[in-house]
Amino acid sequence: MRIAFNFLFILSLSTQALANQNANQDENRNCLEKRYVFDIGSGSTKSKGYLVDICQNKLIKNLGEVNKAVRYQQCISSSIDKSSITEECLTTGLSALKAIEQEYGIDCGEHKCKGVATAWARNAKNSSELLNTFKLHDIHINLISQKEEGELGFKTALSDPYLKGVDPDKLLIWDIGGGSFQLSVQDEHDEIHTYEGPWGLFNFVHQLKEDFSFKGITLTKEGFFNKEELKEILEYTSRELGKDIQKDRLIVEKLKTAKVVGIGRIMYMGIKYELDLTNPISKEEIKDLIYEFAGMTVSEAQKKYPKLPDHFAPLIQQALILVYGVMDGAGINKLEIIESTLTDHLVLDQSFWHGEVTVAQQSF
Repeated sequence: MRIAFNFLFILSLSTQALANQNANQDENRNCLEKRYVFDIGSGSTKSKGYLVDICQNKLIKNLGEVNKAVRYQQCISSSIDKSSITEECLTTGLSALKAIEQEYGIDCGEHKCKGVATAWARNAKNSSELLNTFKLHDIHINLISQKEEGELGFKTALSDPYLKGVDPDKLLIWDIGGGSFQLSVQDEHDEIHTYEGPWGLFNFVHQLKEDFSFKGITLTKEGFFNKEELKEILEYTSRELGKDIQKDRLIVEKLKTAKVVGIGRIMYMGIKYELDLTNPISKEEIKDLIYEFAGMTVSEAQKKYPKLPDHFAPLIQQALILVYGVMDGAGINKLEIIESTLTDHLVLDQSFWHGEVTVAQQSF
């Protein structure tokens, strides 16, 4: 009798333990969520997929990255009124998002898909039309201000393992996009201060075309600026960018001691990775590369640097000129570039996923 009782008691405990285990597994499964985050920039639509434990707000693993070239800022600059997205660009933008969904093998109607739009959407008077179209396809995009873009960049960099242990007060985070750039630092009140740069890669290229075409200096897809043209272009870029940066007292003061860190796809993929550079990268290295491309054709550049993709290779010298112009104008002698992107911060940002947005973060 005692043996039977003990057996039943042990069986009861085992059954309860199994039930608890199943309950824990169910709870763990309920805590897991796939999130797909979009950074719709002025020159490309970037996306990353993540598996997140929403109960602990912890990243479990990355699910991949898909990027598509969509030249929103070029569309705006070449539009009749210089401030609208063309119908062709509207179609291209939506097609890019649907292609990204297809590559992930998902339907955003059944998954969490959310993102931000940056300079191009601030510059275009009809950007809401496109963002509303995205919403109809269950991709919810917040239009963020340039200040917020700078804040996101700073927070993104702080969470990168490369900067573990670095005092935030000793950092200047630099993000270049297709339609603007940001220099961000932490002030004495631990608030993030951002210098809002007027040019990103694509409107910078457009500005060069406008300002130098009358001098017979032209930009084509077949080649780059030659050595004779570069001297004047570099002086112009440094002068135009430097005069406003130098008016920002906090940025100027921070630059005396701060570690300058570049983030974003133009910085990391376009310059560091595709040109095989290692940290730290000096201003003179950037200048040498600019002159190295002088007189080359795009195919010659790709032969020398095989990682340069077709969509970016024609722009590599201009990207380097923009980087050099900021460095020379601001007095930056070297920088370090890290791989982190805005999506890496947004994926765990509670206010972003739960709809607590500021006035500037209009969700369309």
